[in-house]
Amino acid sequence: MRVLLRLRRNVRNPERISTLYARVTISGLRATTDFSTRIQVYPDQWDSTNQRVLGDSERAELDNEAIERVRNDLRTLFNQQVALYGSIDPDTLQALYLGRKASRSVTLLNLVIDYLHKEAERKQWTPSTKGIYQDYTNNLVEFLESIGRKQLPPMGFDETMAQDFFYWLRKKSVQARSAKHLQWVKRALQDAVRRRILGHNPIEYMNWSKGAPPPIVALSDAELALLETYRFSSPILQRVADCFTLQCYTGLAYGELVTVQRSAIHYGGPMPVLVVVRHKTKHVKNGRTYRIPLIGKAVALLERYGYEMPVYKNQQYNRYLKEVAAILGIEKNLTTHVGRKTAGMIWLNNNVPLETVSKLLGHTKLSTTQLSYAEVLDHKAIADMAAFEARTSKPGSLS
Repeated sequence: MRVLLRLRRNVRNPERISTLYARVTISGLRATTDFSTRIQVYPDQWDSTNQRVLGDSERAELDNEAIERVRNDLRTLFNQQVALYGSIDPDTLQALYLGRKASRSVTLLNLVIDYLHKEAERKQWTPSTKGIYQDYTNNLVEFLESIGRKQLPPMGFDETMAQDFFYWLRKKSVQARSAKHLQWVKRALQDAVRRRILGHNPIEYMNWSKGAPPPIVALSDAELALLETYRFSSPILQRVADCFTLQCYTGLAYGELVTVQRSAIHYGGPMPVLVVVRHKTKHVKNGRTYRIPLIGKAVALLERYGYEMPVYKNQQYNRYLKEVAAILGIEKNLTTHVGRKTAGMIWLNNNVPLETVSKLLGHTKLSTTQLSYAEVLDHKAIADMAAFEARTSKPGSLS
């Protein structure tokens, strides 16, 4: 930062006492206007090169002291703003110095909450998607409250603070999502940089390991066969079991299962096809869909219920699934997502290509499928290579 002083001479009488004006320049960017220092100097006593009042009189000393105070006050304010926000433009600095603008009071939470609302509106998030990021934000609030730093300025969330948040999340038993929390805050800070609220992102170069993916929870072939054939005495549990079985056949997520209707099933090809709007932001916004070919067992289930499955509310559904698992002796934590995972496992284990599985699950990136099913893909790679070795074990058969 640089402060340049210049004498604004009296237009009618250039030799009369005149006022010194200051202009701030930061990183080569000059303020659009000068401001008065209220220090008055005779033109012949002003040394523009050395930016000082000439002479050793008491008046000259007082004026030079006043000039230094202006410089020091601006420098102090500049350093404070950079420490809090990473940068400041010269016009804002001058306005703050002159009291024309209230001190900036942007906090980290202000930025993150503002970013949450802006992204939800811009990307038209579904309530469930917004809920995920709201949880991330709520955990940040709880962390800052726990350390007494709820008004933490954005630049205060440096690498040390970010690591503290990371370990706090682990202690809170959200280890699987700790990295995603930090990535969310990092995105909000980067957005503030783009909008020139901040000069730079204090955690721009930090990366967090997501750790090993959690083990896949899915039904085995035997467990799925038991689910298909068992008849529950409770009509409620039978309906829940049938809905879950359909998820195992189709890979439908809960939000998609509740929207299934007859008009979404298209005939005419080798297999009936269920057309689904993926309940993720991009697909809802752009009207993009994906198609799931229906095997005979899936069609039979849909026909049994008139093509509208009796799906309970998510919380009830998951609670009833626990009862289904207990009755069948399945020692797994059954949730609606387990049905979707089961479908992916069945397809991959029956040599359906990864690209096809990714498409059937509605993933927009193949890497999503690879990460989700890394465990089964590793086993499949070993089995494929064993089969390859068997085919090429004879001399001259490797080609």
